[in-house]
Amino acid sequence: MVVLPPGKKDKLARWVCCWVRRYRCTTCGRCQSVHPEGVLAHYTYGLALVVAAWMATVPAPLGQGQAELAVWALLGLDRPTLEKHRSGPGRWRNLSRWSKRIPGWWPGRSASGSTWKQQVSSLLTGFVAEARSLEPAAVATVALGAHAAWGAAM
Repeated sequence: MVVLPPGKKDKLARWVCCWVRRYRCTTCGRCQSVHPEGVLAHYTYGLALVVAAWMATVPAPLGQGQAELAVWALLGLDRPTLEKHRSGPGRWRNLSRWSKRIPGWWPGRSASGSTWKQQVSSLLTGFVAEARSLEPAAVATVALGAHAAWGAAM
């Protein structure tokens, strides 16, 4: 299962079933997994949702500068909606943890700054320039293309 961002008709993020193909090399016996486009290996959230969440979090003029809990509510990922079986306060720390994965997800892309928001803003600035749009879907398309172009594992 993977979580994708809300579409044009949807107001909430949605869980979708994601089929992963596994292949075993006949020579060395090692296994290789092949994921659909935009699905990150070992992550619940798709690449488009990561970029959309970052776009809502980083400060203007690039993003909306919202707090993390507000971003999750905006994307329909707040706990009452997504995790009905859990109770207690929110525990989202993904945005800052995902920023640590930038060098692995986009090798060769610079992400300068001393805080995670500065690093994400630096990365997104390049994607926005290439997309020529502040629309999260357009930026996510460029980010996905850059991710795949560098041969980063999905």
